[in-house]
Amino acid sequence: MEWNITPEVTWTLRGDYQNLSGDGYNTITVVTDTVTPQTLANWQTRLDPDGAGPLVGVLPYTSDTYSRRVRQSTEGDLKDYQTGVASDLTWDMAGGYQLKLISGYRDWKNIQYQVSNGNIPLELQRRTTFADSQNHSQELQLLSPDTLFDGRFNFVAGLFYYKEAYDIGQNIDLTRDFCEVFLRNTATAARLNQCRTNPLEGASFYVFTQDTESVAAYAQGVFKLSEQFSVTGGLRYSEDEKIATFRALTRNPAAAQAAESTDMSLKEDKITWRISGAYRPNDDLMVFASYSTGFKSGGFDSAPATGTPSTAFARTFQAETVENWELGVKSQLFDRRLVANATLFRTEIDDLQFRSYDGLQFRTRNNGKARQQGIEFETVARPIPPLTLTLAGTLLDSEYLDFRGAPGLPGLGGDQDLTGQRLPYSPKWQGAASAQYIGDLSNGMSWLVRADLSFTSRANLATAGDNNPDADQGGYAVLGGRIALRGPQQTWEVAMIGQNLTDKAFCTGIFNQPNNAAFGLNNAVTGATALRCTLNDPRQVAVEARVRF
Repeated sequence: MEWNITPEVTWTLRGDYQNLSGDGYNTITVVTDTVTPQTLANWQTRLDPDGAGPLVGVLPYTSDTYSRRVRQSTEGDLKDYQTGVASDLTWDMAGGYQLKLISGYRDWKNIQYQVSNGNIPLELQRRTTFADSQNHSQELQLLSPDTLFDGRFNFVAGLFYYKEAYDIGQNIDLTRDFCEVFLRNTATAARLNQCRTNPLEGASFYVFTQDTESVAAYAQGVFKLSEQFSVTGGLRYSEDEKIATFRALTRNPAAAQAAESTDMSLKEDKITWRISGAYRPNDDLMVFASYSTGFKSGGFDSAPATGTPSTAFARTFQAETVENWELGVKSQLFDRRLVANATLFRTEIDDLQFRSYDGLQFRTRNNGKARQQGIEFETVARPIPPLTLTLAGTLLDSEYLDFRGAPGLPGLGGDQDLTGQRLPYSPKWQGAASAQYIGDLSNGMSWLVRADLSFTSRANLATAGDNNPDADQGGYAVLGGRIALRGPQQTWEVAMIGQNLTDKAFCTGIFNQPNNAAFGLNNAVTGATALRCTLNDPRQVAVEARVRF
């Protein structure tokens, strides 16, 4: 909604609402090469429902990492609600100046029920998680006209305020099989007795609350030294304050969650800046270079402790700081029928914040100092008006510059030195290509056909942050397409969409089998363990209809 309050004052208001629900579950398989006859025998013994009786433990399927056929007890339910309001109040002032007040509010609630059993054919526990967030922001901007200093200078300056109240929590119900199968085969008699004699429903519960308040002031200006050369400089001051509490209750000690009551707080500020230069020898070519710094404040790990209670010091992770260099060129060639851009980049990250899975919990920690550098390019070609071709890609050199306290491999434990190794989720090559053709029909209608191909090279997907060599995912390509019929001036469109048309299967994440040590899956000599693969979505075909009012 847009309201012209006066000739000089305009108010734009937008709202959105989203309600998601479902009972789906990711397809999670066993990485075949990470299990041996011995580990499978150990696993089957730990899942034996009646000890020396006639029954034997039932294992997940382990013969094919990329098969979508699974054997596991799963159940899930999702409810997700989001509401947002965005406001932009703009005042066109005298002299060409403009004052903007940009406001936003968002409310998010998420409740998930999951039979969380380590993706095995045995129901061990039921988990209900919840998340609740309300945040609002205010940003006051002053924009200058382009006529300062005879059209050689312009700037933007502003103040920013953000506040959020955030809660996340979890309730765990244990099952009889958790006591009589899992603990009976893996734990001590004392822990088994605890499981039997204490409540199974509401066995453990925790809630993490955090209030965040952030303020910032910034300014950025562009100065034209000549018609061809301009310099941009920017400065930002940020201050973040976070106050959090972690509360955990345990009604059944066999749940292995420590009771805890921890209060935490931090307050951090940082000045970051940016400088860049651009040279335009003509209207179709620009060469640029830039240097900038960045800052992401620290925070608190919200995972429950599994042994002794954690502390505020142990839960706090540090701020992440970034230095970034860029050198690039942007061009339009052959009467602008070809757009070709390329950028050399280098990013150094200190105290990299990384969320890792340790086999029981997801934890946030600082992963030392890292460098990501390389080249990225993008091209758009229109050899004839109806046809558009694109090709984009990135060549990435990735390295931990210092990570001597990295998590050890599962079978070895402790720490290891990953200095000099590549970061996880950092393929050497990554890119995408597309071809699109638009044809005209009578009465102003048109048709469209499009093909998309994305590709990525080998990458390590170890969510534990330990660079487990068994967690490598080989390179792959994914093909998609779209065929559409459009009305006059694109007022309506009906399309058939295909994703992953070749039904390519690959892992999007690889993590340690939950309770791997208890199941006897760790190798104390090599450090290896049984790994699980979260598969990508299979082939999908859909029909989409759009109408513009």
